[in-house]
Amino acid sequence: MSKIALLQRAGYAVVLSTVASVPVFAADIDYSDMVSVPVATGAVAAIVAMGAIKIAPGFAKWAVNKVAGMFR
Repeated sequence: MSKIALLQRAGYAVVLSTVASVPVFAADIDYSDMVSVPVATGAVAAIVAMGAIKIAPGFAKWAVNKVAGMFR
């Protein structure tokens, strides 16, 4: 096989891989709204959960003391 034939095959491979890797409707579809809303919702839920975990021991101590105070 000659060098020219090898270069032609290599050129075909580059063109085919480039065409195959480009989505057909990439410029027409915008997924930013679908991606950003779940990310923001998950972040808010994580912050609230961390706050609840941080507050829970103090609240439990306060609640036990409050209930115990009713029996004194």
